[in-house]
Amino acid sequence: MTLNPLLPIMYEPIVRTAMLEDLGRAGDITADAIVPADKQSALVLRARQPGVVAGLDIALCAFQFVAPAIRLEAERPDGSVVAAGEIIATIEGPARGLLTGERTALNFLCHLSESVRRLQAGLQSFLTMRRIEARRKNASAFRLRFSQSLASLRQRLSHAMVRSTIQRLGKTTNPLT
Repeated sequence: MTLNPLLPIMYEPIVRTAMLEDLGRAGDITADAIVPADKQSALVLRARQPGVVAGLDIALCAFQFVAPAIRLEAERPDGSVVAAGEIIATIEGPARGLLTGERTALNFLCHLSESVRRLQAGLQSFLTMRRIEARRKNASAFRLRFSQSLASLRQRLSHAMVRSTIQRLGKTTNPLT
């Protein structure tokens, strides 16, 4: 299942804040000192464990803040279920940019993919509970309660994931309140 990409205006401020925190005022002095400026390279993202891919657009944004020439070729787009060891994407571009943006990009990918995994597990548990309830005689009342509960769950999880991401970045204000 592929998902529509988020609009960059939704995630660029968070990625910018994370990059500023990671690089500070000096930038990546290690990469600048040891990697030639004209060196091109590629990296392959592989899944460490089974899960669902989430956050490729955000990871690319982190890389492109450092080096706009970096390109990402997704083997498994956001929303794809992956097994351990599967290739998720190949990223190519200036080696300095790849090294500098890697930590922030992977932080977002890992955090978002884990959030989706937890959401999926919670939703599966919720659906199992509702399936048992659906065996009763009140099927129409069940459908109404189910749709209301699912809408509420979606909203709470969406807000929770945004809050969690903002808190992890160390922001003190919450745009949702």
